[in-house]
Amino acid sequence: MALFGGSRRGQAIGGGDALAVFMDEQAQAFARNAVEDYTRARAREDIDSLLADPSFAGVIEKAYAEAYPIALTLIAELVEGVLAPQAYDRPAQLHGLMAVVHAALDRHGAPPAIALSAWNAARQEIVRWLGEAALRPPKTVNEIVEPFAGPMLALMPIHEKLGRDDYPLLRGAMRAALAAIHDRFVQTMNASALAKALAAKT
Repeated sequence: MALFGGSRRGQAIGGGDALAVFMDEQAQAFARNAVEDYTRARAREDIDSLLADPSFAGVIEKAYAEAYPIALTLIAELVEGVLAPQAYDRPAQLHGLMAVVHAALDRHGAPPAIALSAWNAARQEIVRWLGEAALRPPKTVNEIVEPFAGPMLALMPIHEKLGRDDYPLLRGAMRAALAAIHDRFVQTMNASALAKALAAKT
């Protein structure tokens, strides 16, 4: 079963504002598709009736909210790795990217489905992870996904009408989805202009 449907190609990305929009939209789609597609893949019976159940809808919404910071972290590390070879000053570029991450998060604010303290902790964790990632050579898509497949699995909905967890299925879908985001980013970015814009944010 194919998971994580794609999204349309956006406008050219040449500055921090456009990058924040791209990262936020892609992270939202990644998180929602991850939760819904994986839930549908595990359904033992009519999934639409389960998703329409108000009590289960709250579980789904909480999973969406918890999946979004993971998705944004994946995309931020992907973006940093793609732009690293273009960097005039990689640390300065990284600080600019961190500012973009905060701008992406601030487009919506803390979701009501999770506690504000958990949301703030997730924000701090994204920045911490991104800072450590920039100390290493850029990773492949599969390497970026690997440490996050387990945490993504842990937040997925549990219900008697859903089958057992399938870690390889989820991890494979995450890899495919992030690879598609990579391709969209590479196709739409102006690498030189974006690298300069991010470095100038410091």
